Amino acid sequence: MAVLWIILKIIGILLLCLLALLLLVLFAPVGYACRGVWNGSEKWARGRISWLFFFVRMKVVWREGEEPGITLRILGLPVYSSDEKRWSFLNRKTEDNVVEIRDSGKDIKEPDRAAQKTSRPLSEEPASEKEQLPDDILDYTWDGEDLESFEEEEPRKPSFTKRVKSFLQRCYNTGKRLYKRLKYILNRAGSFKELLEDEELISAVRRLFGYSKKGIRHFLPKKLSGEITFGFEDPAATGQALAAVSVLMPLFRGSLYVEPDFEEARFEADLTVSGRIYAFYFLKLAWDIYRDKELWRQKERILRTIGG
Repeated sequence: MAVLWIILKIIGILLLCLLALLLLVLFAPVGYACRGVWNGSEKWARGRISWLFFFVRMKVVWREGEEPGITLRILGLPVYSSDEKRWSFLNRKTEDNVVEIRDSGKDIKEPDRAAQKTSRPLSEEPASEKEQLPDDILDYTWDGEDLESFEEEEPRKPSFTKRVKSFLQRCYNTGKRLYKRLKYILNRAGSFKELLEDEELISAVRRLFGYSKKGIRHFLPKKLSGEITFGFEDPAATGQALAAVSVLMPLFRGSLYVEPDFEEARFEADLTVSGRIYAFYFLKLAWDIYRDKELWRQKERILRTIGG
């Protein structure tokens, strides 16, 4: 009885661990933040993605004229780094054919002697082998007896009549396929028109766009701040762009400043964005779509109409 109780206790602990891990995956947000600067003197950007209170953290750094740098850490330990000079678990390298000898606290590296033997110069080869093999491949003799066996017959080109016949057949088959496709579309035009005028289908499409909008909105950054200075060669184009941007300015509540330049064409920016993504939100969104029976009914209807 005591053994059974211990087994049940272990199973319960494992189930609780799995449940805790599932809850962390669903409710622990994935946070991201990025800052970029673009002007005449410097152009760079750096970003950070973290999950579960920096349990997993990735950094990306970019600077003009340099390769992007990527660093991945788990529990603070470097797992991967694009900089080969920095140590990480995935960047550990072993040197081949090298023997390390530690003498009085110093590392002395000597090449493997086996590699030296295999890489000895050709001048050390036995003289008998040199005499047997000619120095140049052109020095080999060919008696020409088997030359005929290597000759291949040139492929014969089809006659002009066959080529014309093949071309006409391809044109006929292509035209036949296009005709059948066009005839099928014309026969289904009435059905498509009925679908486009159906209020139930229009309502289902609107709900589908609503689901998509919710998902995209969740991906968008929650904070955006910084300064932008822009200008075009034509001052009228600068004014039109400023009018379009001004419509969105109330959304940022004074955290984003836009300054137009009507004298010259230029673009300068110093922006910082950050946000959070929850897996539970997309699971709930997928559940809402699955429960929308009317949406699935309209999908089957469209497939029947298209598929005939």
